[in-house]
Amino acid sequence: MDKGRRKRSKNFSEFEKTLFKQIVSNYPVIENKQHDSGTENKKKKAWISILNEFNSNEKVTKRTLQQVQVLWKNIKINLKKTTAANVMIPPDTEELGDLLAGIIESQQPLEGIPDDDHLDSSDDLILTQDLGGAGNSHDAQMNPAAARTNMQQHPVSCSSISQHPAVSNPGSRSRGKRMTIHEKLAIEFHERKLQYLKEEHEVKMKILHLELSMKERDMKQQQCQLSLEQNLS
Repeated sequence: MDKGRRKRSKNFSEFEKTLFKQIVSNYPVIENKQHDSGTENKKKKAWISILNEFNSNEKVTKRTLQQVQVLWKNIKINLKKTTAANVMIPPDTEELGDLLAGIIESQQPLEGIPDDDHLDSSDDLILTQDLGGAGNSHDAQMNPAAARTNMQQHPVSCSSISQHPAVSNPGSRSRGKRMTIHEKLAIEFHERKLQYLKEEHEVKMKILHLELSMKERDMKQQQCQLSLEQNLS
């Protein structure tokens, strides 16, 4: 019974696969979709030529026609799988979340520039007016301290904030907008430029004062010299 079993052939090596692909590329007729007698005869002759050319290489294991045809079939199947896997798939929600988190973390506030994440007193007042209703709006506007107390007594949830936007007009909307890293860099550059111009002006004024002092000293020396000459004469 063991003698009747088909002996398993040796697997194709990477070198053999590469060589086989190169040989097959010279015989495109094997992929002809026509099935007439003339085309079928050309296919058979092509496969025999492929097999002979493959087995003529000293570095390969001798193969049968059926083995190389099965190899070609497997190569085409793997090629289709690889092509399908290379189709671009949009990232899922978790990947998008990680990407956004990375962008937000990279937007670190600069040193020396106040972060506008914290609302000022006017923004606190607007938020309290919107959440407290019409009855408390007058008291909140007249007394900011009462507005803060009202917020502490009535914690604000995420859902209530979404239902009652804190921004009530375009002016407050612009104040509540978070500055980007580019805007903060522009502000810092402007402040440094002003500081540089101020220091440059101070240096120039010191130079002018020094020049004036030197001229005054020269004039006094000349006057003293003239006085001495007059006294001697």
